[in-house]
Amino acid sequence: MDRKWKEELSIGIEPIDYQHRAIFQRINALREELREGGGRETLSRTVELLESYIDAHLDVEEMVMERMNGDEARIRTLNAEHEQFIAEITAFRRKLREWGSRDDFTPDLETEMERMLSGWLEEHIGKIDKTLNARPPEA
Repeated sequence: MDRKWKEELSIGIEPIDYQHRAIFQRINALREELREGGGRETLSRTVELLESYIDAHLDVEEMVMERMNGDEARIRTLNAEHEQFIAEITAFRRKLREWGSRDDFTPDLETEMERMLSGWLEEHIGKIDKTLNARPPEA
């Protein structure tokens, strides 16, 4: 199932919203390739895309959070979410490598990738990232 960008996912910081929209588009294109039988090669490209996304995007989010609201608890939550996502991608990369050139490639890995991406796109961007632009509560 495609995940379409919805304006309610916007956090109101255009460079980050632009990157979020772009990652939705790129991941949906990769999902389409998987539906068309892309298999292991498409999953490898998806992992590469996510690793690139992490390098180019997550640090920016953390910097914006620190500059815009300075709420230590939210910053820790954001950092923990990012570390969890990195761990999931690393674990997935390992599983993909373990399959190597085996001929019995399983669609279970595709299902696992779909679950991971759905959770990240909808839950993290839609909930955690929404706090990037929020001011901390007054003490």
